[in-house]
Order: sequence, then structure tokens, then C-alpha cells
Amino acid sequence: ILPDLVARVRNPIVLSAPCSTGQEAHSIAAVNHRFGASHINVEGVDISRDVIEVAKGGRYDVADFWFASFAIPGGYSEFVFPDGKVNKLVMNRFLKPFTQFRIADKVRETTNFSVGDLVNGTLQKEYDAIFSMNFLTLLNDEDMKKALDNLILHLKVGGYIILNNFERNVYGGTDATCDLDPEDNRLVSVGKYPERIYQKQ
Repeated sequence: ILPDLVARVRNPIVLSAPCSTGQEAHSIAAVNHRFGASHINVEGVDISRDVIEVAKGGRYDVADFWFASFAIPGGYSEFVFPDGKVNKLVMNRFLKPFTQFRIADKVRETTNFSVGDLVNGTLQKEYDAIFSMNFLTLLNDEDMKKALDNLILHLKVGGYIILNNFERNVYGGTDATCDLDPEDNRLVSVGKYPERIYQKQ
């Protein structure tokens, strides 16, 4: 979806919802920088003030980014600077140095974090893409539908929403391959693996 956003949107805004302590939002921002799309702004929203403060700080244990060298060509070494003596992020997930890293300033400058309630509708703007991973499945049926409606409401026409492929379906069932309600014409499926990707009509 990144090439499509860059091609047709002047200043795309991506939402990580909920963002927890910010690893996903910072990872998206790092990918944007890696592929020359540093003008994309990434926002993170979470109901917990405590995790938002961690996200704003941009400091993590190295274990939080053990996957970095696999997720992006070249890893995160250009974007994540060590506070200790470790100077590279080539590691085995079972052998993690106890070192903290901080997200590079140029990545943090394209991210913003705020407290918000995704179920009860406190979002204030529309987004070009929304990443909502491992969230809907944690809610009861009523809140799950409210949260999805809220996310779709704040997704621009032509924008993408990315859901975890292993979340239960918001209209019932646990089959990882099932789609949203086929009668819901707000979204169209544009990809299923490894995540479910929908585009707003």
C-alpha cells in the first residue's frame, strides 16, 4: 500500500490504533524513511496514558526490536541508535543483549502519539491508512463493532485498513480466512495474507 499512498496522496497520514508503546508506529515510520517516503506522518492512539508516554519517549529494550534485521533490508541500524556500547542490531531472538535503544530523531519527528478511545469515538481526523492489529479480537461483540465503525468512519475514501489475519471476524466466527460482512459495502478486500487489507469505497 505504500507505493499507492505515495503516488496519489500529497501528505499521507497513517494511524496505529491502538499503538500501545509505539513499536508499530515507529516501525512504520522507519519503513517510510527506508523507502524514501519520510513525508508520511504516522500517528498512534491508545487509551492508556502510561503506554503513550513510553511511545513518546521512543526508548526500548533491544528485545523489542529483535525482528528488525528481518523486517527491513538493512535492519534498523540507520534509525535506532544504541544508548550503550552495542552498535548493531544483528541478533538472535533467543540471545538478546540487555541494552536499550532509542528511536532516531528523524523517525520520531514523523510520529505523534496521543490518548484516545477507539471504541467510543474520540478520533479527530481522517487517515489514509489504519493499522489495527490484535485489537478487535480483545473486545466483546458490541464494542468490537463500535470500534470498527469508528475506524472506518475516520478512514478516507480510498484509504486502507489493515487487520491481523488471525483476529476473529467482527461479524462472528473464528476462521482466519473469513472476510467482513459481505453486505457491508464500505470496504473491499484487497489482500488476506499475512494480514487482511481492506480499502474504503
